[in-house]
Amino acid sequence: MFLIGQTLNSSDPNVRTAMASGDLDWLRATAARQYETGVDAIDVNAGALAEHEAEIMRWLVPHLETATGRPLSIDSADADLLLQVGRSCRLSPLLNSFSLEHPWPQELAQLVRDGCAIVCQMRRRGWLPSSCDERLRYAEQCLERLAAMKIPAERVYLDPVLLPWGDDLSAGRGLLDFIERFDALPTLVGLSNVSFGHAHRCRVNGLWFTALRDRGLSAAIVDPFDPALMIAARGASS
Repeated sequence: MFLIGQTLNSSDPNVRTAMASGDLDWLRATAARQYETGVDAIDVNAGALAEHEAEIMRWLVPHLETATGRPLSIDSADADLLLQVGRSCRLSPLLNSFSLEHPWPQELAQLVRDGCAIVCQMRRRGWLPSSCDERLRYAEQCLERLAAMKIPAERVYLDPVLLPWGDDLSAGRGLLDFIERFDALPTLVGLSNVSFGHAHRCRVNGLWFTALRDRGLSAAIVDPFDPALMIAARGASS
């Protein structure tokens, strides 16, 4: 399983402060600590800094690449920013995320052929899937777009959306069934979304990680400093 560390996300007040103040030493140290846990990439997100997001990402990403010598997951809701930063990366990044809501520029196909990977998230004008069948229909539309644009499917992760279900596995039955049934593209989830607002986040994340892993999940954005989760994740990757 491909593992992405989540702790350079500006939704965290400490990360947001470091990004806003330009504390490069702290940011590089946090990136290095994540890689030491065994993750394959780290997520970099400055979205909480609003109008400064693009400036910060263009400044920070090259420094993190140089400091770690490892690939990054560039995380933004701004598709143009993803393309800008993706073009500038020396190492092949993961660009997270796009959707089928808008056309994709042909440049994206070339970036993928040159080595970038991308995430296509299941969303469209506020719509999010609930059932397995809804996800399968969206996945088929994604495959059709990839074929039309000649984008290599093996470099595209499909994010079928993990919602704040807490420890209620039955609430996410549509997602679990989809992960088990669909194998035409690798699948990816942001694991901590499921425990948002829950009192026992580590336990909930571990519960869902096990359920998703056992059904064939390909990749996850995880808390690399959760020891129990990383033990389970390393087992899944072996």
